[in-house]
Amino acid sequence: MPTIPNYIPNTQPDIARLERELAVIAAHEAEKLHAITDPWSLLSKLRWEYEQLRHRARWYPRFLELTAPWPRADQDMLLAEAQRVFKVRLRVLRADLARAVASR
Repeated sequence: MPTIPNYIPNTQPDIARLERELAVIAAHEAEKLHAITDPWSLLSKLRWEYEQLRHRARWYPRFLELTAPWPRADQDMLLAEAQRVFKVRLRVLRADLARAVASR
């Protein structure tokens, strides 16, 4: 008859290792998002792949930076979509975009 060990092996995952792996994945995702140079693509990626607003919010300044050089009509369309993605009032979006345009 086989013997049963006197101890139970550690079946808990190595939390520190998992945290390091998650940090690497997050950094890779951040690199991919930062590489996007089209505001439409950024909005689309954020809307469909990042459910939580706290993850989307970090890309708000990048969106403004990418939108600033676009023509005014395109900016209006981008801001309409940005309202849905960032859940920010249009008045606030316009004010923030005006500051981004002025700082260019």
